[in-house]
Amino acid sequence: MPFTSFSDLKTSVANYLARTDLTDQIPDFITLAENRLRRELRIRQMLKIATASTTANDSTVSLPSDFLELRDIHLNTTPIEALTYYAPSIFFRNARATDTGRPKAYTITASEIQFAPIPDSVMTVQLLYYAAPTYLSSTNASNVFLANCPDALLYASLGEAEPI
Repeated sequence: MPFTSFSDLKTSVANYLARTDLTDQIPDFITLAENRLRRELRIRQMLKIATASTTANDSTVSLPSDFLELRDIHLNTTPIEALTYYAPSIFFRNARATDTGRPKAYTITASEIQFAPIPDSVMTVQLLYYAAPTYLSSTNASNVFLANCPDALLYASLGEAEPI
């Protein structure tokens, strides 16, 4: 049975499980499956572009709320200037983290991107990143996973039901 909506997916999971006592738990299996796919799957349909503005003398900008993983980052200058990633331990030792000027390097700390040198003016930063798809629900009938890899979503949902 093909499935293209949250309702269809719930029906497919129920049919595969062949158990009527799990109907109320199937949405939980699907949510757990989505969590797993968010951690493990990176497909081009999950890519998003966002921009952020730096603030003079502030070394950080917040990551987008749906951020999963960074693919590319650069300053929107003429010419475009790519930034170099450093692991946090190296960044704070070697990346001129206390100097001010035009950023050349970055690291990610918790929910922020930290730049070095610290921006000395307002600059636009462009991010290409993997975004977390919205969760399926009765009000959100489809998402990136269901539209592009329904087989993986079904398989992961059934995997979450397996311990029952």
